[in-house]
Amino acid sequence: MGISPKNASARDSYHAARELTEAEAAAVPDLLLARATGTVVWRAGRWRRGQASLDEVSVRLHELATADKWLSAPRSELVGLLMLAAA
Repeated sequence: MGISPKNASARDSYHAARELTEAEAAAVPDLLLARATGTVVWRAGRWRRGQASLDEVSVRLHELATADKWLSAPRSELVGLLMLAAA
């Protein structure tokens, strides 16, 4: 099985700035999920203040579910790719 385009893109993006340590590479999936979760909470807060629609919150929830699905299956692949590029 080859490298997924999404994982290859993530690897290339991170290594364009600097090489990651093993601990940093292992943290990337959790950080991506935390970021996606934060956008849901932020958008929901805007919705509660009448500054966003419920559809906007729904879109963020869908994006979070997509990120969770993407990161759960190939998590070790992504971490391995991030480390491989550093070698």
